[in-house]
Amino acid sequence: MRLNFPTLRAADVNSSLIKIGTFALFISLSGNVMATTNFSPESCNTGFKGVVKEISDSRAPFSSLPQETILFEVTEKIKGNLNDDFSLTVLKGGPHHFKKGERFRVYAQEGLACSFELLDN
Repeated sequence: MRLNFPTLRAADVNSSLIKIGTFALFISLSGNVMATTNFSPESCNTGFKGVVKEISDSRAPFSSLPQETILFEVTEKIKGNLNDDFSLTVLKGGPHHFKKGERFRVYAQEGLACSFELLDN
């Protein structure tokens, strides 16, 4: 009895591996700037109250996702080692819409925002 198994050409395998590798590279480069995570504030190493000082467009290499960098003037340190300013890159048009002069309570971990809370101005 002879069994026949389908075979793949080496060119098909190489093409598939290249596509998977390209996709993985794109995800790894663009995923770092999603900037909003679902961590609880207690688990994040940085926390502060601050005022939106500046909003500027930014873009990660090899990413087609629109992004913006939010520069905060830190008005009150809650936790972590902070300077007078703190910046985060977030998805433009994401769940948080920032305006210059607004006050936020921000918790972050390694450059990614854990949570934002708009404070009364």
